[in-house]
Amino acid sequence: MNFVGSNVFQGRKEGYIYSTREQGIGYYQDYKRKPEADDNSILEQGIGSNQESNQDTKRKREAVDEEVVVLTFIQVCKSIQKAATDNIVARATTSDPAKFMESELVLDDRIRKLKLYVGDAIVLADFVKNGLHGTLIELLSHPNHDIKKDVLEALVDFLEIDPGIEESKYEQFIDSFIEVGLLKVLVSNLGIFDEATVEGSHCVYRSMEAIECLVDFKSSLDVFSVHPTLKSYLIGRVGVPEYEANKLYASEILFSLVSKGTHVVSSEEMESLLLTISKLRKVCPASMEEEECIANIFNSIVSLLMITENQSTFQKLEGQILMLKIIRHRAFCYPFATKILSQSIESNPTCAQFLVSVGGLKTIFPLFMEKGMKTKHAKKSAEHKTMVSESILSILFNLFQCLDKDSISYRRTLRKFAEGSMDKCDRLIEIYIDYRAKMYFSTDGLDPEQVYERRLDSGWEYFGYISAIIVYLIQSNDISLSKYIDTLFYQNRLEYSQLKESMNELRLDMEALKKVNF
Repeated sequence: MNFVGSNVFQGRKEGYIYSTREQGIGYYQDYKRKPEADDNSILEQGIGSNQESNQDTKRKREAVDEEVVVLTFIQVCKSIQKAATDNIVARATTSDPAKFMESELVLDDRIRKLKLYVGDAIVLADFVKNGLHGTLIELLSHPNHDIKKDVLEALVDFLEIDPGIEESKYEQFIDSFIEVGLLKVLVSNLGIFDEATVEGSHCVYRSMEAIECLVDFKSSLDVFSVHPTLKSYLIGRVGVPEYEANKLYASEILFSLVSKGTHVVSSEEMESLLLTISKLRKVCPASMEEEECIANIFNSIVSLLMITENQSTFQKLEGQILMLKIIRHRAFCYPFATKILSQSIESNPTCAQFLVSVGGLKTIFPLFMEKGMKTKHAKKSAEHKTMVSESILSILFNLFQCLDKDSISYRRTLRKFAEGSMDKCDRLIEIYIDYRAKMYFSTDGLDPEQVYERRLDSGWEYFGYISAIIVYLIQSNDISLSKYIDTLFYQNRLEYSQLKESMNELRLDMEALKKVNF
């Protein structure tokens, strides 16, 4: 068979060239190669069904095939651009949809043909060279939602990282879109689409997909600084009460972006986030996706609180009081509230002082003693218990670390360990023994890096917090407290030299450590 007609390029077919010749558009037999025994069977079986033994011939044929792919892709580019121009003229000529609808159907059909070339690295350069990226960005402002939807789908298909594409080529491709303002158009469109409609909701989802593709690959791109409206949009979007796919996607992008840089939020933005999690405090998620969404929102606040300015804003808006309320309620999200509480006081004496002043110790210490740690979400019980325990250890460490040693707040924290039968000291040493057993194991056959990774996975950071808290208690002015710690060490056959060794390994250079007579 010398010719097979096809108005659409259907992929490479060995032994044939896709071209426009005397018989029309379709697959013509390639006479430049040595004829095969049965060309009909080759065409029917498709690409790669009859491999050439001669590698040189095969490479030449592949080069010809690639040339055909590029040529047909260029034709598609030009057809899209022509269809877009024709549609502009048709719309400018009349306001009657019936008279310009045909041109839009043609344009829509041309855009959909781009799917044939997804994953073909050889067309990326021509995508830009022929100005198709600029045409598609212009079409994102088209009044017809179907056109926008198909453009967004085409963009996402091409922007998603393909492992088979050389990274440098892909980076140039992404850069070309950023240079012509794709991100700006995507962000501005988010607030335009009507999510009450199926089409509008779909366009928002696809827009967020495209944004994610851009920011994931260009990790150095500070999106919130260049497009601050995106931050406000995402914060507002996750505040929508009902859970649905777009809310989950918005929470994923928000968490991803705030985790990558130092982003100061306004008082209004922080207040919006606090209002969102206030609404979530009694929610019992109905699916794993909703659980993930809630976790993303809380963890976004944790990331934001790594910045001192955001800690201050959080405190002024009484964020710590809200977290204490959420913790006392013991619903699904309370473990995440302990994480936020921990980060809100890290290296911040003012916020640490405020936490104690609003009665934070009454909520923290029952959790330290593992009283009432069960959640109303049984499936997450073990995971949440670990999260709560680690957060409480971090809070206690930061209180001792940040508070002035002569302050009432410091003495109140210290007194909590000395009250009653000193059962909190018993609990502290119990945790210390448990963590120490995880940290010190046989290192035969393990290099230092493997030892460190295993310790890190077992809670090395929190072992440091526990050790530091013990040191603070030992060097306190409360003689009964330090003596009780001495007794517990003796009863459990522990040595202060072990504690010092651990502190040195943890590289915790504490002023309190220097005052202890080991």
